[in-house]
Amino acid sequence: MGSVIAIHSFRGGTGKSNLTANLAYCCASTGAHVGVVDTDIQSPGIHVLFGLGNSPMKYCLNDYLKGECTINDPIYDVSSKLSLPPKSINLIPSRLNAQAIVGMLKEGFDVQKLSTAVTDLAKKLELDVLLIDTHPGIEEDTLLSIAMSDALVVILRPDEQDYLGTAVTFEIAKRMEVPKTFLVANRVPSELDSDYFRTKLEETYKVPIIGILPFSYGLMMAQSKEIYCFTSPKDPFSLATRTAAEYILKNTKCTN
Repeated sequence: MGSVIAIHSFRGGTGKSNLTANLAYCCASTGAHVGVVDTDIQSPGIHVLFGLGNSPMKYCLNDYLKGECTINDPIYDVSSKLSLPPKSINLIPSRLNAQAIVGMLKEGFDVQKLSTAVTDLAKKLELDVLLIDTHPGIEEDTLLSIAMSDALVVILRPDEQDYLGTAVTFEIAKRMEVPKTFLVANRVPSELDSDYFRTKLEETYKVPIIGILPFSYGLMMAQSKEIYCFTSPKDPFSLATRTAAEYILKNTKCTN
């Protein structure tokens, strides 16, 4: 069974889903078999990055959590859209429409089914790594995603609220005994000295800093319509993201 990696941020707007999708591509482009699960049911959208925004999806994670399908049904192979071999990236999206979101919020769901789904997916798809795109903040489903992970990657922006919230997140991860925790700084302006910034983050959080990702105008203009590391592989953001992906693959190998 491959490694399960939760990608999380204390607040929304950090670029978490965009980074998760790009990390997935970078991992898969090295030959790894990658799964991506969108557990951000309240504000889903990672499937748009993989080119499924306007595609009819009969089943999504919502349907599995409501008991209306098996976990085999909402699996979408998005590899061909990124010129990758079949089954390089398998995506399990959440449904992006008002009725589905409101329904899940009102009715709730059995969060333990998430744990079962993750285990089943990693085994069925013979994954090297399964990335979980979590809901921002600290909620029951988010805590479960973190607890069942082999590693937690926390994303922050250079922002005081993010700094404080990230400290809380790492404290929770420590209490939950998450085996490994990493930090990625995203949208870092060029005016910041990246070496000094990295050192300060290391001193503050006492975790490996696996990426200082620069603010990218090109990425902003892509408007979350594409996997930027695929379309612009030489951009500094793409290069830094690839380095982070390689670190994750090297340092989270599961021995189960």
